[in-house]
Amino acid sequence: MSRFSRAAFLGMALLLAACSTSNKPDLAPTTPATQAVPPTGGVGANPGTEQDFMLNVGRRTFFVQGSAALDDTARVTIAKQAQWLNDNPQWQVKLQGFADDPGSDAQQLSLSQKRADAVRNELIAQGVAGGRVKAKGYGHERLVGDCAELECKAQNRRVITNLQNGTEQ
Repeated sequence: MSRFSRAAFLGMALLLAACSTSNKPDLAPTTPATQAVPPTGGVGANPGTEQDFMLNVGRRTFFVQGSAALDDTARVTIAKQAQWLNDNPQWQVKLQGFADDPGSDAQQLSLSQKRADAVRNELIAQGVAGGRVKAKGYGHERLVGDCAELECKAQNRRVITNLQNGTEQ
């Protein structure tokens, strides 16, 4: 290593060492280091809560353009939702279908309802009581993104599974 390289290396090491020190006093951690991190990625969602559902199960089911057919990915998502809902019968479900596909407003409203119905039918087939699940299509209302790119538009072709406690309608 040349003298210049060594000098540059030492200068960088000193600079980094200076950055890693501060004049602030060390603070004790707020939780003991031996405390286990919850399986929810450290967020600590209690089992059976809406947060648990959103973090550990997922509430979005996506569709390909112009289709209300469930693909393998959608079926896996819905199977996880159904298992969770069967384990937590205190929750009602409102499925909201959306579309951002070519066609008229009426066609998009119809497609979004078909998507919501497809998820509803699959949840019921997986053992969730039909009386607990309502489905409504919203067409192209409430877009996630109003854009031309395929990746962006695909986010709008979805059904959102919303939980409602048993007293809400």
